[in-house]
Amino acid sequence: MWCLVLLLLGPQLHYGATCPYSCVCYIQGAVRCEGGITGVPAPMPLNTSLLQLNQTRIQKLSEGSFLGLPLMLRFSLSHSPLRVIHSNAFDPVPLLLSLKLTANELSNISSTVFSKLPNLQQLHLDKNRFSSIESDWFEVLPHLTELDVSKNFIAHLDKDVFYRLTNLRFLNLAGNLLRSLPQTLFSSLTRLQYLFLYNNQLESLDVEIFNNLVNLRELKLFTNRLSCIPARLFWPLSNLRVLSLSSNNFHVLPKETFYFMPKITKLSLFKNPLYLLPHHLSGYMPELKEFYLYDTNLNSVPGDLFANMTELIKLSLNYNPNLRHLPKDIFCCLPKLQRLSLQANDLEFLHPELFSRLTSLTTLILHSNKLYSLSTDIFQSLSKLSSIELHGNHFTSLPSRVVSNMAALKHVSLRGNPWNCNCTILDLAAWISQNLNLIGDHEHVLCHTPSYLRNSLLGSLTITSVQCSITVTESPGRTTEAATTSVKTTSTLPVEASYQATVPVTFQMTTSTTVPPSPTVSVTSTTTEDFTHQKTSAMDVFIFNKIVVLETKPEIVHSNRINGWVYLWTVPPAGTYSTFSVAFQVLLITAGIALIGALFYALYRLNGAMGDLATDKKTGGTSRKRNK
Repeated sequence: MWCLVLLLLGPQLHYGATCPYSCVCYIQGAVRCEGGITGVPAPMPLNTSLLQLNQTRIQKLSEGSFLGLPLMLRFSLSHSPLRVIHSNAFDPVPLLLSLKLTANELSNISSTVFSKLPNLQQLHLDKNRFSSIESDWFEVLPHLTELDVSKNFIAHLDKDVFYRLTNLRFLNLAGNLLRSLPQTLFSSLTRLQYLFLYNNQLESLDVEIFNNLVNLRELKLFTNRLSCIPARLFWPLSNLRVLSLSSNNFHVLPKETFYFMPKITKLSLFKNPLYLLPHHLSGYMPELKEFYLYDTNLNSVPGDLFANMTELIKLSLNYNPNLRHLPKDIFCCLPKLQRLSLQANDLEFLHPELFSRLTSLTTLILHSNKLYSLSTDIFQSLSKLSSIELHGNHFTSLPSRVVSNMAALKHVSLRGNPWNCNCTILDLAAWISQNLNLIGDHEHVLCHTPSYLRNSLLGSLTITSVQCSITVTESPGRTTEAATTSVKTTSTLPVEASYQATVPVTFQMTTSTTVPPSPTVSVTSTTTEDFTHQKTSAMDVFIFNKIVVLETKPEIVHSNRINGWVYLWTVPPAGTYSTFSVAFQVLLITAGIALIGALFYALYRLNGAMGDLATDKKTGGTSRKRNK
């Protein structure tokens, strides 16, 4: 048993016994050292294959720095004041595959420093002080696949500097001072897959510079000074997956710039002063998943901009302060889109059918625009929509159906809108109060007007807190078929049942009504900030919008909202009282007719009597004269 334990622990005890001070040695052959060391620690375990030195005081790698490390495959020295490397420093480690000299103070190295490293595959010289790199460095590095010289001070590259690196897959030139690139710089890099040129000062690119990069998968050109590119610059890159042109100086892009890119999955154009995008900008992109177009000067976009992006999942069209208009069919061909960002634009209006084909949409971000209204059914086809952000717009009111019809809804934001807390908002207030779990910012959804309700929680509004009064002036006009009357009434209306309230609401309304013989009465109203719930003796009325249509039907009381109108049906008078009332009215009319007939008969008899009296007077006078 003890023999077995010693056999297992023997190698670990051996390495621990030879591990230098300030280092940690691992049984697998890895050694990590840091701290105040001034040179490569010694002695090292004989099987050391990985040596990492970090945050040291090493300023120089001498000729004998790596003696006794014939099996070392990977070496890293970073975040140290390293300034000098002897030309023969790496001669004792001919098997080295990876050399990382990141974040030191190197500004120049001998042309032969890598001459004894024919197997080197990975070379990192990033975050140093190099102002140039020489083609001689890479003369004997035919197997190099990864080269990182980013974040130096390189302002110029020789056209043949990478000529012998035919196996290079990864090249990082980012974070330098490059203003231009030789036309043939990448001509021999036919196997290159990743090219990073971001954070330079590039002002232009030759039309043929990428011609031989047929296997390129990622090209990052963001944060340069590019203002114009050739129309066919990217056409040879048929295998490109990721392209970033963000944070440049593009005002326009050529027509057909993104043609022949069938494998691209991510395209970024944000933070450019673009004011115009041409039609036919992109070709068929059946694998594009993400498109970023924000922080531009666009005031509109072509209707076919996304037409060839049928597999798009994430679209950011936001932070464009001049974007006021979106074509009706702009999202016509995005059946798989899941996330759409339209926040912080200048949108005032959205077409009712704008989102109608986004059947897979789950997240819609519309906050920080200038929207003042939404069509009631604008989200009707979005059966998977679970999150919508509407805060920071100009909404004063919003039909509750805009959000209440979304079965999958889990989150909605409504804060930062100038809500007008009068009668028209009561249905939205009721929905909020019943769905507080969906409204993460409900404590900040506040009334803006009227002044006596300012900063009141919209979701806490009740029938009693929103007070109204109504003044109804009716001037029914009738011709031969209808009499003319003028009535001014003030009354109390019953509350809609869906609000579950028994206390009458008050609002004030001035109404001018013309009543034809038809049972339908059209009422055009002008409401004030106060809202009074009132009732006339003829019918019960609900008023929740500025335009109200009263329609008498033999059904129970209810309302329908269509195109901004509210149709209200009430039960006509019925029962014993109404029957008696009708009979009494008939009796009165019959009595009136009888009285009129009796009056005419009396006048007729009176007229006959007056005629007889007159005749008698004449006859009597003549007889008296004869008798005399």
